[in-house]
Amino acid sequence: MIRQFSVSNFKSIRNKMILSFVPNGEVKNEHDNHLKITVNEKTQLLKLGILYGYNASGKSNIIGAVQTLRNIVTHGSRVKERIPYYHPFEFDDDSRNNPTEFSLDFFVDGIRFLYTISYNSNTIVEESLFYWPETSRRRIFERHYNNSLDTSDILFGMDCDLSNGDRLLLKANTINNNSLMFAYQMTNISSKVLDCISTFFRESFINTVTPQKDLSLYGVNNLYENIKEGSFYSKLMEKADFQITNLEIVDTDTSGKGIFVDKSVQPAKAVDMEFNHRTENGDYKLSFLNESNGTRRYFGLIAILKNLIEKKQVLFIDELDNSLHPDLVSFFLTMFLFNSNGSQLFVSSHDYSLLEKDFMRPDMIWFCEKNKDGSSEYYQALDCGIHKNNNFLRCYQAGKFGAIPDLGSPSIDIGESKFE
Repeated sequence: MIRQFSVSNFKSIRNKMILSFVPNGEVKNEHDNHLKITVNEKTQLLKLGILYGYNASGKSNIIGAVQTLRNIVTHGSRVKERIPYYHPFEFDDDSRNNPTEFSLDFFVDGIRFLYTISYNSNTIVEESLFYWPETSRRRIFERHYNNSLDTSDILFGMDCDLSNGDRLLLKANTINNNSLMFAYQMTNISSKVLDCISTFFRESFINTVTPQKDLSLYGVNNLYENIKEGSFYSKLMEKADFQITNLEIVDTDTSGKGIFVDKSVQPAKAVDMEFNHRTENGDYKLSFLNESNGTRRYFGLIAILKNLIEKKQVLFIDELDNSLHPDLVSFFLTMFLFNSNGSQLFVSSHDYSLLEKDFMRPDMIWFCEKNKDGSSEYYQALDCGIHKNNNFLRCYQAGKFGAIPDLGSPSIDIGESKFE
């Protein structure tokens, strides 16, 4: 689970901004046993964070920063001369040439780790990994770019369980524009602690979900690979009041239309899904391809929910409410909070009605807005001096949290014509 994520000099984010899952000790909620997770005997973390802000305020950029950090660790740079993930703040001369920096403070199996990386257009400037196996912080590795030699100085700590030969090999494979963590995964050596971190980034810290991502295909693929779990999907679709009582995967001939083509069998076959709709006139089957965008997206979210419940994962979703009714958004989040045990979810949303839900803690609510210099700023509801027992929705609508657009008058002058 994530304790804290920070980023600076990335797209609209100029100054260092922090997202924290550390609960405020003064905040209490009747549902806290579902809102917090006990990581170890000394630490509890929040399971959910929700980010609000007007369009172009920076909601997508901080979620994009999370994905970029993951890409740097898991994919690296395929082009030797540059780093394709460098997108600095463009609205001042200094930032355009300064490094981007990410920091992830997280737990794996109850042990705290801190991974930090900074880079410019073609060089990893600094990279480090520390952890707290007991009470004190200990180094796994540190890396600093030596400008005069155009190489990186890499220092390994006592707890980095690599032989001297493997350390030399890893140093040789760590080129200037790739992270050491990526180089390790591309090198035929083994370290328990580095394997642990690599696995976290690949399997637990999963790809972010954007509004453009086709969740329907994701959901169908998951069900196709685990067809015996169809009842889980059916029950949740029925709960969502889509008039859907059952579903099944069907194969079409190779010339027919399907959601995807299964090439693992010969001859390849097109695969579709049919939903059974119950109406007052009887039951009717409808192809998945003919369902509404909201139905298809929600089906994909069910697959995501299933993974969050069954596994320990960290997921960021941009615009969770895209194509969904507010009640469905609230129901999805409630199912996550009350059924998961070890996963975290951070979402951006325009659905203000969530602010009135009884499971919302003020330290779970985040806002972002643009400063006059064009940079994005992120802050918690608690930072605004609003009493924890106030109605957050009314406070937000009244402008007490900021993060709402200043739209001005609806009157428009177009030459001599004018309408109101």
